[in-house]
Amino acid sequence: MRKHWIFVLLVLLCFVFTLPVIAAPTVVLDGKQLSFSDTQPIIEDGRTLVPLRSIFESMG
Repeated sequence: MRKHWIFVLLVLLCFVFTLPVIAAPTVVLDGKQLSFSDTQPIIEDGRTLVPLRSIFESMG
């Protein structure tokens, strides 16, 4: 019975320490965080998609 409780405790600890972090994607260019006025960056299928026009305008 004690082994059962230890197993349950370990499984619960695994879930507690692996909670996903939900945050809006941000873009940092030359140490400055870019702000997007028209379209925000999105994460789709594990890839971050950003509007290139805003990035190129900030690069000059």
